[in-house]
Amino acid sequence: MNLKNHRQKQKNGVTLVELLVVTTIIVIMSAVIYPSYRDIRGQLLLERAAHKLGQDIRKAGEMAMSAKMYGEAVPNGYGVYLILGTTFYVLYADMPAGSGNERYDSGEEIPPTPIQMEGGVRISSATPSGMSINFRPPSPTIKIFGNDQAQPVPEAIISLSLTSNPSKTKSIRINAGGLIDIE
Repeated sequence: MNLKNHRQKQKNGVTLVELLVVTTIIVIMSAVIYPSYRDIRGQLLLERAAHKLGQDIRKAGEMAMSAKMYGEAVPNGYGVYLILGTTFYVLYADMPAGSGNERYDSGEEIPPTPIQMEGGVRISSATPSGMSINFRPPSPTIKIFGNDQAQPVPEAIISLSLTSNPSKTKSIRINAGGLIDIE
């Protein structure tokens, strides 16, 4: 009886070989995953920044459709203003009400503005450069202007990139029909 109990107690433990196998598997998996961690993290950072910008563009459109009051009046429109090479963008209310110029002008910012993109992401290119994407209520009518353009363009393309690795990019397309596509 005593010998039987002794054998059962030995079966409950972990052997040194099992411990070494588990440790080796953990070390190998860590060695495979760790080098690609930075790339994965950077790609996720870019994805989040692109989707946040897309959300804020949609937010401007929603504020225009709902004819949301800003201050004491309904503005001529709401929009997003982007500056090439920066790490931020501006949400704005096109004022004065009824006679706005359908583009961003200094002093039209909606708090909290400027909206800072996540660390390490910047606006690397924009066509047209330095653009205002304006939504005019109630439909909303969408107008996309570059800084030096008198006429609106039918489509805008915004590229975001990592400051640490400019070859990693994410593009956002907006057309005059209101379609926002993140590529």
